[in-house]
Amino acid sequence: MNTKNFEEVIGATKHVKMIGNYSIRKFKSGGNYVIIDNRGDFLVLEKDEADEVCSTIWEDMTSSQEMLN
Repeated sequence: MNTKNFEEVIGATKHVKMIGNYSIRKFKSGGNYVIIDNRGDFLVLEKDEADEVCSTIWEDMTSSQEMLN
């Protein structure tokens, strides 16, 4: 991923993990997350909402898998 367009975001965050085409970063102050894809699109995910968002995605994935079985 070309990070030169995100220097301000990169400077304000710390790297958490790279997963496929997605860079997951966490803001140094406040603890919110930013997810940046390889095209430069990004999403800021508030720390207070991260657990519920991840749980919702996980529930959807597992229920979709159960329907296939």
